[in-house]
Amino acid sequence: MMELTQATLTIRTMVASDIHQVSQIEAENYIDPWNAKIFADCLQVGYQCVVLLCEEVIIGYCIVMHVLEEAHLLNIAISQQSQNQGLGFYFLQHLIHDMQQDGSKLIYLEVRQSNIYAQKLYEKLGFNIVGKRKGYYPLGNGREDAILYTKYL
Repeated sequence: MMELTQATLTIRTMVASDIHQVSQIEAENYIDPWNAKIFADCLQVGYQCVVLLCEEVIIGYCIVMHVLEEAHLLNIAISQQSQNQGLGFYFLQHLIHDMQQDGSKLIYLEVRQSNIYAQKLYEKLGFNIVGKRKGYYPLGNGREDAILYTKYL
């Protein structure tokens, strides 16, 4: 894969024709992935849906639900072949800046207790652990706890 620079990256609003690529990234990253209908519903109800592109190829996406001055980060992922290059940090940092500019005062999110890499990313970006949601995520024959993070803007 080519060397990624900010000049080769684009962040834009997701459109319906992106859903197929987004769903593929979702399926490669999650045990219990969202399906295409869920992404279409997110677009339809007006959630903030954005994609990260490299040379016009979608390599990441994010879904955020805004309620008053709060932003709930519902879903975010970077394609597996594009991971470990700082793109999650770059993408989320950009999104945090946009949320702040749009008037959000608080961002919150849940992350699987087993997803140490994501936890480290959120902590590097200033998120703080504020709790746990028992059995929040499906996991094979059981459930996995979620760690609840917040960041004040």
